[in-house]
Amino acid sequence: MILISLQGTAQGKLKISGGINATAMRYGVSGIEARRDPFYWLLSGNLTFSYKGISAPFSATISQQDQSFRYPLPFNQFGISPTYKFVTLHLGYRSMQFSEFTYGGNIFLGAGIEVSPENIPVRVSGFYGRLAKARLEGNINDLEFGLPSFERWAYGSKVTLVQKKGEVDIISFRAKDDRYSINDSITAELGITPSENLVLGLNLKREILERVSFSAEYALSAFTSDIRSPETELRDYKYAENVGGLFTPRVSSQFNGAYKGELVYSASSFQFGLKYRRIDPEYRTLGSPFLINDIEDISGTAGWRMFKRKLSLSTSAGVQRNNLNGDQESDVRRFIGSLNSSLSLANGVNVTAGYSNFSTSSTLTQFFQQSEFDQIDTLLYLQVTNSINSSISYNFGSESIKKSLSLNGSYQNADDNQDNLSVFYNGNVGYTVNYTERNLNLSTNFNVNSNEVNGVESLSGGPSLMASRLLLEKLLRVSVSSSLIQSYNQGSLISTNIIARLNGSLKYKQKHVFSMDLSLLRREANVEGVPSFSEFRGGITYNFNFSN
Repeated sequence: MILISLQGTAQGKLKISGGINATAMRYGVSGIEARRDPFYWLLSGNLTFSYKGISAPFSATISQQDQSFRYPLPFNQFGISPTYKFVTLHLGYRSMQFSEFTYGGNIFLGAGIEVSPENIPVRVSGFYGRLAKARLEGNINDLEFGLPSFERWAYGSKVTLVQKKGEVDIISFRAKDDRYSINDSITAELGITPSENLVLGLNLKREILERVSFSAEYALSAFTSDIRSPETELRDYKYAENVGGLFTPRVSSQFNGAYKGELVYSASSFQFGLKYRRIDPEYRTLGSPFLINDIEDISGTAGWRMFKRKLSLSTSAGVQRNNLNGDQESDVRRFIGSLNSSLSLANGVNVTAGYSNFSTSSTLTQFFQQSEFDQIDTLLYLQVTNSINSSISYNFGSESIKKSLSLNGSYQNADDNQDNLSVFYNGNVGYTVNYTERNLNLSTNFNVNSNEVNGVESLSGGPSLMASRLLLEKLLRVSVSSSLIQSYNQGSLISTNIIARLNGSLKYKQKHVFSMDLSLLRREANVEGVPSFSEFRGGITYNFNFSN
């Protein structure tokens, strides 16, 4: 990121800070089909304009990739968020964060506002914009990134009541698809429907005692999976019929809740926390489309710092379950526990270690026993995963020659009651020398990965070397690196990968920065039917920096 600054001493003069850059990438491959376009360019900028108390951050991204970009949001985006005193506007492609269960920060194209007066115990924020554009190009076989999407518009608000030892958020969010943005014949064939969603939320944060704090969130979602379905009268949730035009109950409407709470005790050398979360089955919000539902969990955490904070210990444990309504074919129970530690010694030695246990049990709750001889015990599935990781680093040497040695290792095994066993190992050792007077840095490391899954063994690993140096009074940085990775299956070599990379960057008069990145991958395959190939990636970037 480059910096652009127009500085002025006179009051009221426009000031600009931030960064812009232009990047061009070239790609080539032989031996296999191309895995990306042969040429790619990108223009991006992050600028902040300041004028008479107004601060306006601006960002933009432009690329030729937008021409074939088929996601609901385009690749080319721009936006600005000017702030004056206690008022902030969001214009263009922006995002805001209300809460996990209502609106969780999805990018919208539109306008938003945040008002946070200092002397009034109320904060207000809201937005209106498009969450997704209608996406369907070509015929069904041309779709590259999943199902098409309807054009979706949304708006929301959050009112925060601020108190001395806490605050309360009142949240509303509404989103609706444009049913006419995609032809009905296409949606019927692909099985997608236009949706409507209204979510009401309440957040609470409160300091109970001097070292004890409590937070909670509750949200109720009214979700219609198909706004073309007939309207209906509700026996429950009568409030949904009295919210004006915000929501129309239909036969495809569902009403579900989600809530969580957290209690935290904090001291100078000790911290303890307790969390509870429940998300109803079928709970959905178009403001957080990837939220997992049908889940309940409770967890606790604790941490200590001892011996003048040189030793840190932390532990956590929790249980989780699904099938909250008991109408699924199976129940899944999970237990998660972990213990982590870190130790810093005066002689430059740092040690970390950790252990975690992840246990999952799944029980079939709906089945048909055809005879008394059926093996009912096979309806229980149990898996236990244990993981151990550790690292040691040692820093030594002098001011002119600084050295460091590191060693990292991890182990994981997963076993279940169906005699499936998998074991994974990873190890890495690295050594670095920094000649500070010569501005020269050298490093080498060796990495190995080994795993065995149901008796099938595989192994991969190899060394890597890297050298970098600052030249021309630290205006030019050059680095080269190379890696060799070999992969084995059941003791037989299946591939050899050689990776070479060259990087460079040059500053010119503190106003221009030129950088270059070249990489070459050569893969030799030793398996019949698997091709060998060579792949090249190269890029240049120009950054511009100027000031008065």
